[in-house]
Amino acid sequence: LSTPERLGINLDDHEALGMYSEKCVQQGISRHPKVLFQLAGEALELEGCQLGRQGMLPVIETLKQSSELRIRRLNLVDNAITPSLCAMLVSVLATNGDLYINHLDLSFNKISDAGCGAIANLIALADGDPDDEINSLVLVSCDIGPASLSRLFYSLSENSNLQTLDVSKNNLDERAAALLADALVTNTTLVSLTLQETGLNPSKMKKLKDGLAKNRAITYLDLSQNLGLGSPGAIVLCEALLENSTVEMVNLCKCQIDSKAGPTLADLVMLSRSLEDLNLSYNYMGETAVLALNLAAQRQRCGTDIAVHLYDCSSPKKYPDGKTGKGGSRSLRVMSP
Repeated sequence: LSTPERLGINLDDHEALGMYSEKCVQQGISRHPKVLFQLAGEALELEGCQLGRQGMLPVIETLKQSSELRIRRLNLVDNAITPSLCAMLVSVLATNGDLYINHLDLSFNKISDAGCGAIANLIALADGDPDDEINSLVLVSCDIGPASLSRLFYSLSENSNLQTLDVSKNNLDERAAALLADALVTNTTLVSLTLQETGLNPSKMKKLKDGLAKNRAITYLDLSQNLGLGSPGAIVLCEALLENSTVEMVNLCKCQIDSKAGPTLADLVMLSRSLEDLNLSYNYMGETAVLALNLAAQRQRCGTDIAVHLYDCSSPKKYPDGKTGKGGSRSLRVMSP
């Protein structure tokens, strides 16, 4: 089943398939079945294929030369893509006018700073046409340093295409946080931002505060698993979100938030003009804070339905990784009066 011929696919009818087969022959490697079966469609889902340099070169050359591809989603998660391969791929995306890729996922590839720099340039050069530009970018655990994240965030300032950005599990410093804040003030298209496990702490959150407060586009914000955030960072975030009128969903799961942030979080739940879903699971907040959040949701003043997730927030418990966490089982859904 690994050959198109056995499935009745005629390579002569598909320019891209024939081109990919030719490139594989030149490289002296076997054609990957997933590439063959998807190359003529609208999505190339190659997650976990571990193609490496040899396997990726025929794919990149096909993307570069084919004029008949209609791929909209390019998923290359966990394929041993190097910085140089990433730069080659980005060059193709920037120069082939026949490509219309809207979703790019390079997660769990060590593209490092060089690869991220190339992507930042691509984002900065977007011409505003939503049909032929990337609007969803996922770069989870890509070994990207703070300087390159800063370059990526700077490119967001004038970008009017990107709607979803996920840079989880990369290192964010205060300068990068400040540049992201500046970009959020002017950016009007980014609706989903995920910064899971990026080393956020109260100091970096203070840098982000103004941008989050003034942004009028983001509806989904995920800051989960930032263990350094704690109650001080959560309080700063709440102060920003109380000024924000668009954020609907916030994920603060496993951020080591304790009871000290309970009153401010309750104020956010009660007074926010847009919040619909708040995830505080796996934070040791204690019964008093849990009850305060419950009461705040019941008294929510802005006429919205709000879900507050408080799983394992009441009593000490060990996390699956063996570290001591806090919480008893509790989750609640509250409808405003």
